[in-house]
Amino acid sequence: MLKSFQRLGYFPNLEQIPQDIINYLRDYLKLPEELDVGYDQSRTLYRHKKEIRAYFQVTAFDKQARHLISEAVSSSAEVMDNPADLINVAIEMLVKDRYELPGFNSLNRLVCRLRTRVNHQLFSQVTQQLDAEYLSHLDRLLENHPVHQRSLYNDLKKLPKKSTRNHLNDLLVHLTWLESLGEIAPYLETINSSKIEHWAAEAKSLDASEIKKITQPKRATLLLCLIYTNGVNTRDYLVTMFLKQMKKIHNKAKEKLELIRQQLQERVEAVVGVFANVLPFFADESPEAQWSQVKSSKITLIDGVLGLVERSIFPLLRLNGKNL
Repeated sequence: MLKSFQRLGYFPNLEQIPQDIINYLRDYLKLPEELDVGYDQSRTLYRHKKEIRAYFQVTAFDKQARHLISEAVSSSAEVMDNPADLINVAIEMLVKDRYELPGFNSLNRLVCRLRTRVNHQLFSQVTQQLDAEYLSHLDRLLENHPVHQRSLYNDLKKLPKKSTRNHLNDLLVHLTWLESLGEIAPYLETINSSKIEHWAAEAKSLDASEIKKITQPKRATLLLCLIYTNGVNTRDYLVTMFLKQMKKIHNKAKEKLELIRQQLQERVEAVVGVFANVLPFFADESPEAQWSQVKSSKITLIDGVLGLVERSIFPLLRLNGKNL
């Protein structure tokens, strides 16, 4: 019991102690195998527990310890919603103040009761801001559509589709519908973001028939959290999908630009080839009497070639962004 308490922070039932530990103690203390583990009198067990607590300077779990973890768990429940996290908060507080840990079932019941009380207070704070008409509007989201045979509540749980132009338009329509439900953020401004995400996930895991069975304060709060997170996610998906579409357009434009460059390069090579055939005329020697006539024809030909080069090469240079 001494080593178990040192390790666990509470006294386990003797039946829960592994047989390997019992066998080790029997061998170490040289006790007979027929000796059973246990106490003949409960007073001896009580006295041993008291001595072990004194040895480790630990106080037994009492009303003061219950009050201590009630305050800690109630405060943490305003920002946490996972019962396991709240149980860890309670254990950490008890260990810090040198208190014996209660049984897990007792601690779990206490934490769940405190969590439920805090959540009900938050649900009431949210629903007090809503009028009866808006509450009815939220409940109508759970009703089946007469044509589609499904509720609008299912649209709140839809996952984004592949990034295409049609899906982008559908996402815009969905965002417009979400905005028509009103501004949700003011109703949830007193609630921690982690609680909002947890309640939205809880609402997403339920179908319309299941969420109808929940009390109205909790049902309205879960729906508001789902609408709010769905609106935030839809805007994120919309921006991401828009950027993907712009990237596709940019890549196609780059491919088209490269094709135009290749076409202009072919034109330049053809013009340069023609120009190379013209240059030898300057090296030809002509009689002095024919120089003026030959000069005039050569200049005319060169001017035509240069004009073609200017129309072909200069646009390519400008397209490449080079300095003429």
